[in-house]
Amino acid sequence: MMSHYFGLEKVTSETVAIMEMSKKRMQYLEESAKLGKERLQRELKEIEKELLTTKELIKHFEQLENEARFRLLEVSKESANYSQQAINQAYERAKEILLELGSLRERERQLNLRYDELECSLKDTNEHLMAVLQRRYLASEIIHAQEEERRRVAREIHDGPAQSMANLILRAEVCEKLLDLDLDAVRKELSEFKVLVHKSLQEVRRIIFDLRPMALDDLGLIPALNRYLETLRKKYNITISMEILSSGEQQRLSPSIEVAIYRVIQEALQNTIKHAEANCVKVYVDYAPQCLVVRIIDDGKGFPAEEYLQNPHIDSYGLLGMKERVEILDGQLSINSQPGEGTEIMVILPLAY
Repeated sequence: MMSHYFGLEKVTSETVAIMEMSKKRMQYLEESAKLGKERLQRELKEIEKELLTTKELIKHFEQLENEARFRLLEVSKESANYSQQAINQAYERAKEILLELGSLRERERQLNLRYDELECSLKDTNEHLMAVLQRRYLASEIIHAQEEERRRVAREIHDGPAQSMANLILRAEVCEKLLDLDLDAVRKELSEFKVLVHKSLQEVRRIIFDLRPMALDDLGLIPALNRYLETLRKKYNITISMEILSSGEQQRLSPSIEVAIYRVIQEALQNTIKHAEANCVKVYVDYAPQCLVVRIIDDGKGFPAEEYLQNPHIDSYGLLGMKERVEILDGQLSINSQPGEGTEIMVILPLAY
């Protein structure tokens, strides 16, 4: 039992350390995105001002061009009344204005191009910032969910094993008092005492299994999954199969990866049972040479996966949690689903992590 406890402590410590690193990384990304957004906004304002000034100059030089054209037309028609120098000056003046006007129009074109580029960059930055903020929000939701889980476990222990232990103490005291009075009554009490101990032990084991199945530490990912799937088959009367593919070497993985895969599959199957109305679910686990690939496919009613991930609400926190758990381990998670078409979830985790 102590080895399981220390194994759980080790994995918990690793998970906490990874989440702390992820939290710092998200804070850094958020700050970088905000600074980038502010820089783009400043540059956009500067270009807006420069565009306004350039447009005013173009308008001014267009007026000068009209005046220069009129002057040039005048000296050309009545060249006999003007000196050659005056005619040359009119031509030079018109030429200078045209060159300056062309330069200003080119400047306006370049500024408009840069403005469009900055708007696109700002849009991308906003989307990136929203994604970072979404991840931070998800992180807070995960922390909230963890606290709720702690409360749930505390309630279960209080209402189950703790009450049983209190009852056992009372029974033990009764046995002590009956020892010198009625041995038959003591035997009866001890018999009931054993039943209570057995029930309490079962309850404690159930709580421990819900928190972390010991088979995951003792036997590894596949045996733990087999036990979990068998539990779901009996409890929900649903067809669930698992196929192990080994294009690479099947091996025990790091505790972080095994826990992540177990929890992702657990969450995916719970979602299927709760929402998909599926008759059949297939789980494929492929030990590829450089990565572990997992696919969970059901024949349920499907859902708009992209919409759920982009606009999270209470029903999509599980999906976002799965995605976050995988990305913390530098993996990838994709969800392919549309209403009426079933759902396929694919996870790819690098084994070198």
